[in-house]
Amino acid sequence: MLPAAAIVRLDAALSVYFLPPEPESEAHVDYLLRPLDAATAKRMRQRRHAVHAMQAVAQQQEEARKKAAAPDEELKSQYWPCPHAALSTEPDDFLLWIKDQTPDTWHVIVDSWDHNSDDRDSVIEWIFEQPNCDLGTAAQYFFIAALGLANEEPAQLSSGYRRKWHLMKRVADNWQRGHYLRNELQPSVQPSDVQYYDELVARREASGRPLPWTVPGPKLRRFGGRQANSAYFYEDCHLRLGFTAWKQQREQLGCGRDFPRCCQE
Repeated sequence: MLPAAAIVRLDAALSVYFLPPEPESEAHVDYLLRPLDAATAKRMRQRRHAVHAMQAVAQQQEEARKKAAAPDEELKSQYWPCPHAALSTEPDDFLLWIKDQTPDTWHVIVDSWDHNSDDRDSVIEWIFEQPNCDLGTAAQYFFIAALGLANEEPAQLSSGYRRKWHLMKRVADNWQRGHYLRNELQPSVQPSDVQYYDELVARREASGRPLPWTVPGPKLRRFGGRQANSAYFYEDCHLRLGFTAWKQQREQLGCGRDFPRCCQE
């Protein structure tokens, strides 16, 4: 639908700015610009030079970034197999460990919790009983658990999921009565998951079967805006010291000078 002259200019601009042949050929640029008037050709040449200058700067920045990151990339080959970076998630060990951690680390654990696992639930049950557990942490667990459990009858659930149902209810009760005094962290739960819960509440109330617990409605929910800051991360039931913290600890201890023998001492 464009005029023919506009199509010619766009086609020439695409080639001149972004698709030069390898190696660069000014003669080819001259050929592409032949159909254009002198003023347009001049502007395109100027733009070509500006684009190439930006690309050169971007390339230099990327090379500098890779150079700066190279030592860390090499270190990561030692980080992953290092036994000092891995922590035990055996239920008793995990529960003892979690009691010495910060609310930010609690959030990291809850955020990546495996809701289909049963043998470590004592860890998050303990977290949600603490008044300094962040409200964002409690909300993160509650809305994810509500997806699968809020519309279920606990008597009809297996023992593992019944335990999770009761924990979900306990979190809701704690939230409603103002148990969670800290409110700094932003939950990462998807808006659609929260919407599911709110629509379920409305449907159950409309049918005369309200849920046996409630949390504050959408207009009353206020969460903190920052991300959790922890030296640890938790994924697929594996607990590890984060790479940055591991690197700092490694340097302080003088570890890694003779990898992997340093890990065996």
